[in-house]
Amino acid sequence: MTATASVGDGTQNVTYVWYLNGVWQPTAAGSSYTFGSNLGLGYYRLDVTAFTTDGTRAGSATASFQVVPMVNEGFEEYPAGSYPSAGGWYNLWSGISAAVVSGIAHSGNQSFYLQGQPNWVRADGINLPLSGVNVITYSVAVMVPSGSAAGARVGFFLYTSSNTSIDFNSVDFSPGAQITATGQVTQGTGIICQPNTWYVVKVQLDYSAGIMNVWVNGQEMIWNLPASSKQKSSIFFLGTDWLGSASGTMSAYFDDIVIY
Repeated sequence: MTATASVGDGTQNVTYVWYLNGVWQPTAAGSSYTFGSNLGLGYYRLDVTAFTTDGTRAGSATASFQVVPMVNEGFEEYPAGSYPSAGGWYNLWSGISAAVVSGIAHSGNQSFYLQGQPNWVRADGINLPLSGVNVITYSVAVMVPSGSAAGARVGFFLYTSSNTSIDFNSVDFSPGAQITATGQVTQGTGIICQPNTWYVVKVQLDYSAGIMNVWVNGQEMIWNLPASSKQKSSIFFLGTDWLGSASGTMSAYFDDIVIY
């Protein structure tokens, strides 16, 4: 976001000084100040002071703004049994079904339940506007129920053909195995995924540095993992794992999705 200041009476040769939450911003020069994508969630006050070059006149202005998530989804506002299309979600791979359910949730009373089959996973996504974004963070609560033949995945999605896709900068939850993260390579977190257990995973992607850091239940488990580039990162997805020709169905619950 870019803020611009001007002097109403047309005075020339004006110096502008910018402050964010009372702190001078030495990188801001001239009559405009562009914010990067590194501001945390919350409320901010922006001040600008304008001086004439001879120092005889000055003026100031103040504005307030709030940094909010791109996505903040708890699935509480949807009727049980419905699909959360009003939140921007849409189907990527059809699997068996997907719907908001009541009575099973990480917080509140509802979550998003996905069910897939061995040769056709269930995956659903949401489009993210990432132009100008250098750092992005996503956080998701995930639970794989007992009886599911495979686990769940969250991250970024890309179609590679009419019936194939890849995921990247993603996290995999397979009961009985380590929770793993995949950027350019795959690395384990050291945490064994247990069925019927909620895990909150947070992934911070720094596209400029080309790295990703991963937290599980508030503890940083992976840092500086080489990340895939932003060029193919436009669809954030939730999905069940793929099992080839194995029998059984795959299912997973997702809740408290925050992306910023």
